[in-house]
Amino acid sequence: MRFIQLILCCFCVACFVQGAGQAGETSPSTFEAFRDTILNLKLDSSSHRQVGGVIFEDGLITISLDSGSWVYLERYEGRPVAGVFSGTGTVTYTPNHPTEVVNLQRFYHAAQFSEEFDKAVFFFTDNRLPTLINEFPASGSIPASIEGLEKMATSFISEDDNKDVDGSFSRCLLNNYSSPLFYAQLKYRKDMECYVIHNPYIIEPFMLSARHEKKGPKSMTFINQCPDVTGWPALSDDGVEAHDQVRTIRHTLSCTIERSLDIVAHDQLEMVVNADSVQWLDLQLTSLLKVDSVSLNNVRLTTFRAKEASRFWVKLPSWYKKGQPLTLTVSYSGDIIERYQDYTILQTSLDWIPSHSYFHKALYDVTFSYPSSMTLLSLGEQKSINTVDRTTTSRWVTTIPNT
Repeated sequence: MRFIQLILCCFCVACFVQGAGQAGETSPSTFEAFRDTILNLKLDSSSHRQVGGVIFEDGLITISLDSGSWVYLERYEGRPVAGVFSGTGTVTYTPNHPTEVVNLQRFYHAAQFSEEFDKAVFFFTDNRLPTLINEFPASGSIPASIEGLEKMATSFISEDDNKDVDGSFSRCLLNNYSSPLFYAQLKYRKDMECYVIHNPYIIEPFMLSARHEKKGPKSMTFINQCPDVTGWPALSDDGVEAHDQVRTIRHTLSCTIERSLDIVAHDQLEMVVNADSVQWLDLQLTSLLKVDSVSLNNVRLTTFRAKEASRFWVKLPSWYKKGQPLTLTVSYSGDIIERYQDYTILQTSLDWIPSHSYFHKALYDVTFSYPSSMTLLSLGEQKSINTVDRTTTSRWVTTIPNT
């Protein structure tokens, strides 16, 4: 969002479907507890199955488990969320947009990606794949070919050197959603591997990444990102997607710009719950800024943010239901304004205000305090301005929702 531009004295300018799951009875006390549980899941020794002829189809992705051994990882809160496979299988990814077909042909010299694999790990947050797997009876101890694949699995789902967990997967499990999320990492031809992903929380949910055969094992390349088989979702007037947990109504923000050009800000976010239920809400803020606290009705809430991450998590004190109002105050600070000769430069014009989604259109009521040697321009109408003790305070208000 292009909200402010600073001008120093001397007039130098610086210029999808939410899961059907219901609120659970239990929830981890902290994100760290959740993370440590997920990243330490072991093989479930009682779940080994000999499987064959399994065909799993998910939009642009088809996985065939022709013959081999399947073992689940330990369940999370009673639900299966991951499994590993060793044997013979085939993965197929078929891009559904002409541009993405061209992108694939540049990398792969074919209009469809198809490879036979011998090892794979899978993450899922609904029962489509487990239903197919569970048709085969459990059959004895874990074979040697499976041992160690749990480390491949937890490495796949982790982020930031095991300090964080994939955001969409976390959203599902923390809130007990049963969304059709599906991630697979597959190994083929010794050192080759690929990722196929269906992430229902993004506009183009189907993704393909793979190693480049001629560039070696460290050449993982992002190849395709495609819309759902039904096409792109219709644009909403307020920028809210069906998969968003909340819709944003208004930001009431106070922002102090210090003489050092550091900022200290407090943003009151007025939202309405869009999901069926939510207790863990993910928000975004540029990693250049520190989240100091998040509060609800003057009560400080539990939060988590990995180092250098833009995403941060907020645990609400109870389950909030669809249509329920939710107002949080996010306090944050840091340095996003640089001085270069006679210019001031805002390092980001979009994500310096916290949001669940930067596609959301909302109203803004922003009060800035800054050294009187500066002139400030903002989106919206200036409602007031005054200067006291070399500090200027100005208030800017929008009447039309903006991103």
